[in-house]
Amino acid sequence: MLLLTESDVIDLLPMGKAIELTREAFFGLARGNSQNQPRRRLAAASGAILHQLAGAHGRYFGAKIYSTHVRHGAWFLVLLYEAATGRPRALFEANHLGRIRTGAASGVATDLLAASGSRVLGVIGSGFQALGQVEAIRAVRPIERIRVWSRNEERRRRFAEECAQRFTVVCEAAGSAREAVEGADIIVTATFAKDPVLEADWVAPGAHINAVGSNNPQRRELPAGLLERAAVIAVDSLDQAVLEAGDLLLWKGQEFRQAPNVTELATLLSKGPERRAAHGITVFKSVGLGVEDIAVAEFVYEQALSQGIGIPLPLFQS
Repeated sequence: MLLLTESDVIDLLPMGKAIELTREAFFGLARGNSQNQPRRRLAAASGAILHQLAGAHGRYFGAKIYSTHVRHGAWFLVLLYEAATGRPRALFEANHLGRIRTGAASGVATDLLAASGSRVLGVIGSGFQALGQVEAIRAVRPIERIRVWSRNEERRRRFAEECAQRFTVVCEAAGSAREAVEGADIIVTATFAKDPVLEADWVAPGAHINAVGSNNPQRRELPAGLLERAAVIAVDSLDQAVLEAGDLLLWKGQEFRQAPNVTELATLLSKGPERRAAHGITVFKSVGLGVEDIAVAEFVYEQALSQGIGIPLPLFQS
């Protein structure tokens, strides 16, 4: 059994490969070859919460287990097991693995739903997940300009500088959320907001939106009016979205499952590229799936094994 650190994951999991692996995981779900188990939570009296989600893909299954505390942060681990024998194969430090696979899921959705010539990206939020979103979207669309807004002026300025340096694109700190998203071809919301962070009439006809900030049924980033306008709303899993997707639950309750514009990303992928009319808005509401973690973790593990990377854990030698 190997212990793989955050730096191992960063070195072994490029975003382009993560997008490919995540796309394969969604195809697996569509064909019934992969499995996903929705997130479960246990809350301690201290305010700390333990989260667990699981999945099976390819030759492996496993779980992501992480703890969060509003004042003390979050710690992520992934456990990977060999499906044929049940033997444990790897333990991952998984903060970055989660950031990369969350970006990769948006990359898959953007590649399927966003206009091919999309060049302007608007981002609301400048935290840990936002950079992965930018990296993934740039991997599938020819982004030339990025506009970012978040409540903290210094953080959004630093984020804009980092994006400009890392991706060699024009990136500016916007003066308002409206300024960031108005006229953008693609929009990302990656916040911890309780209430919508944009308004429906700010969004240009034909824009694509990746809403990734919340997996809490009482929080939303998108207003109901925007969801009403959307030609397509793709979710990573209906079973998990009905438990966690506050954007949709606060729009129509659990009845969102019957809305004619709501579908699973795996279903859209299995049909092939069906880009809607140029005026139609599309949305990907991401809550994050255990099968996504396993799909990328198995690749990292096998790369580490072939390259002699990782720390052997003597407890489970087999």
